[in-house]
Amino acid sequence: MEIFRPLVWEHGRFFVDIATDGCGSGCSYCYLSEPGKPAAYLSKNQVSALLHNLISHSGFVPGRHGTLVSLSPGTEPLKNSVAVRNTRMILEKVLPLGNPVQLPTKERIPDLIIDVADSSTQFPGQLVVFLSLATMTRSPQLEPGTAGIIDRLKNIELLRGTGLRISAYIKPFLRSAVEELDHFVTTLNKSQPDSICVGMRYHVEHRDIRQAHLAGPSRAFPLRGEKHPVKTTCTAEGVTPELISFSKILRQRCAPIPVFLTSTCVSAYSADREPPQQIWNTLPALCVRCRSCGTS
Repeated sequence: MEIFRPLVWEHGRFFVDIATDGCGSGCSYCYLSEPGKPAAYLSKNQVSALLHNLISHSGFVPGRHGTLVSLSPGTEPLKNSVAVRNTRMILEKVLPLGNPVQLPTKERIPDLIIDVADSSTQFPGQLVVFLSLATMTRSPQLEPGTAGIIDRLKNIELLRGTGLRISAYIKPFLRSAVEELDHFVTTLNKSQPDSICVGMRYHVEHRDIRQAHLAGPSRAFPLRGEKHPVKTTCTAEGVTPELISFSKILRQRCAPIPVFLTSTCVSAYSADREPPQQIWNTLPALCVRCRSCGTS
């Protein structure tokens, strides 16, 4: 069966995009070649065909312990009315099946999406909104086409009391975030997201990174050279000592908010299931030992 370009499968997880190209947010750290380029959105018929291909794919397993569905890895899913329409179509089709769903955004969540998602979820924590917060003070410079940080943070209060969960998504982890640590701590303690996720930075592959990948991950940079599951020309900078230190301080100073190093663990924790990638076994550098995965 032909699979649309916006549909990618990897390790028990499907990445489902609402566009074939572009985004419009213009984030300077993005792994897309032209992040400021307006998105080329799928039509309604293309979204319907995409959903058919997703659900009929041999790798798709419905249900709470089935396939993890990640929306819009390369496009802001709530950028405008067309983006919201496509995102709504996907949520209305996938959420009733019970699959855990991830929705990343740098925008204010429309009431329409909250209402559709909250009425379609089969259990609390099925849908996790990943609120992108790569920076606290430099958003106008680094993310010129996005909603401001204050507007983004209002999403946390909007979702409180619903069956949806929201994670503060500090991905990619930028070195400048270390200078903003106190700001992160103050803001996260005040806003109280359901979880925090600090993620690796990916960038266009360079020769030294390829060599590191071929030689295997080093002790200092575990997972360095890991290829991005959607944008395979990009590789990970790695779980650096700075990232580990940053996440450890957040864990201490923002307790009891749980802190993770990968979004798949956030979704698994929220849905009360094990992550499809078996993080504790396949990618132990990302395991934060939040509970007893893999021991039952």
